[in-house]
Amino acid sequence: MGSICKSGKKAVIYAVDSIKDMPVILNHFNKYPLITHKLSDYLIFKQCFEIIKRGEHLTEKGLLDIISLKSYLNLGLPDNLKNYFPNHMLLNKKNKPEYVFKSIPDPF
Repeated sequence: MGSICKSGKKAVIYAVDSIKDMPVILNHFNKYPLITHKLSDYLIFKQCFEIIKRGEHLTEKGLLDIISLKSYLNLGLPDNLKNYFPNHMLLNKKNKPEYVFKSIPDPF
């Protein structure tokens, strides 16, 4: 499921196009958790998926919740979303799940 393509000379992108495939991806990362700061991004992504799975993304509140969560990921909100939602109070950055390295989980 999904596809892999090059992105420049030193990177690749893995994309999953079907929401039906997302539980498989989530199960993988729940079973084999990330051990870098990307774990906090994954936890936010997982929250967004739960909002969508419950159908709450179809409500104004659910959409605004996803936009707030998106503000934490990678580069934050793109300019077009900032322009469309100028009065929406984004979540405080101190609420972002913080990654703390504890140890490397069982590699097997």
